[in-house]
Amino acid sequence: MEEIEVEAGVWFKRGCSIIWDNRCLTRLVKDNSEITPISTALRMSKANSWPDKLPASSGRAMVVVGLDGCLESLEDDQREKWLREHVKPLVLSFYRKFQNEASLIFFFERGTASFIDHIDEAFVWQPTNKQGKPLPLVKFLYGGRFEEIKRLVSEHDPKKEPWGLYVANPS
Repeated sequence: MEEIEVEAGVWFKRGCSIIWDNRCLTRLVKDNSEITPISTALRMSKANSWPDKLPASSGRAMVVVGLDGCLESLEDDQREKWLREHVKPLVLSFYRKFQNEASLIFFFERGTASFIDHIDEAFVWQPTNKQGKPLPLVKFLYGGRFEEIKRLVSEHDPKKEPWGLYVANPS
């Protein structure tokens, strides 16, 4: 999987990202008023009523929190259906509205503990209950286009541990 440097900045200007490192989040938002709960983003998507100026990154990004909590609250057999019926349409609606002029970013508060790094499947979401079934989240958010996913890494991190994932065209 290719890498893109967090410092390059393209990931918070267009496309769709999943981030789990607080250092990424602090590059985008000054305070909680610039963060959008998933319930609000889902309402905007359903009504196709996206704001002209987005709340984060000087009006160029929407940082959505709460996706991980929603997934945690669902039973294993309901998660894929919910992602397919609600979250994927949200991503597509956002992309239709903004094209390559803005970025949709999902923040996972549990950090790297939220994901299992699989070479073949990119990153797989892991519920806190380890008996729960892992979910190939990127399959739903990015349409299964694993070859286009890039890991977000920092040039200042000698280990090059990923801080998130990015795809330019989430359709």
